[in-house]
Amino acid sequence: MDVSPNISDIAWSIFGQFGGTRTLFMIGGTVADWGENYIAIKFKMFPKANIVKIKYEKGSDLYTIIFYKYRANEIKEVKKFEEVYADQLTNIFEDYTGLYTKL
Repeated sequence: MDVSPNISDIAWSIFGQFGGTRTLFMIGGTVADWGENYIAIKFKMFPKANIVKIKYEKGSDLYTIIFYKYRANEIKEVKKFEEVYADQLTNIFEDYTGLYTKL
C-alpha cells in the first residue's frame, strides 16, 4: 500500500514514526486525511474512537494526538494528548485503545 503520493514531508514522517503500513495492517486502519503537519487514520476494533489525528507542533517539536468518534455523519472529539514526544506515539495509541501496533 503506497500512501506517499502528494503527502507532505512532515505528514509522511509522522506516518513513519507511527509505524507506517505495518501499523495500518495491525489496527485495520487506512489513511483518512493528511495535511502539511498532520495525518488522520481511521481504524477499527475500538468502540470509543475510530479516528486518530496526529499533529506535529512545529515550534515545540512535539505532537498532539486526538481521538475522534465518527458516527452518522458526526465527528466528536473523545480524547486529546498534548506535548507528546515522537517515541511515545505508538505507546499512547496502544495504551488508550488496547490495540497493538506491532507484533
